[in-house]
Amino acid sequence: MENKIIRSVGNPKKRIEEDPLRMLRCARFMSQLNFSVESDLERKIKNNSFRILFVSQERWVMELDKILLSKNPEIGLNFIMKNRLFNFMIPELSLQYKYDQNSPYHDFDLWTHTLKTVAATPPDINLRWAALLHDIAKPFVRTNKIDR
Repeated sequence: MENKIIRSVGNPKKRIEEDPLRMLRCARFMSQLNFSVESDLERKIKNNSFRILFVSQERWVMELDKILLSKNPEIGLNFIMKNRLFNFMIPELSLQYKYDQNSPYHDFDLWTHTLKTVAATPPDINLRWAALLHDIAKPFVRTNKIDR
């Protein structure tokens, strides 16, 4: 607690196997408390991200709501993305990670843009969800216009 580092009690893989929702709770505590995660725990979360499929979507949404309403939602959301949880939870959103918008009108990759949009949105759950999902279809519908 003093060092603001999240660690598991005992074996991290066993704790994740017991309750895979702990992976999202870790992201929530990062967002709410501005904590970091011990590297072994983060590695185990990334290697066991598929286990989130053993948890009901209703429980995911409850944790995501808390992350979205936190003071630093971008911290938890980025943790979820980097550790491949979105690959299983919202696969369309996972396509934004390191997605080059290839546009003079965008300074950031698509995921960074989304994080900045969420962080800049007032802490209203509907607005934050809208901010998170506002560009979800871009990888599917974007076109490159050729000047003639």
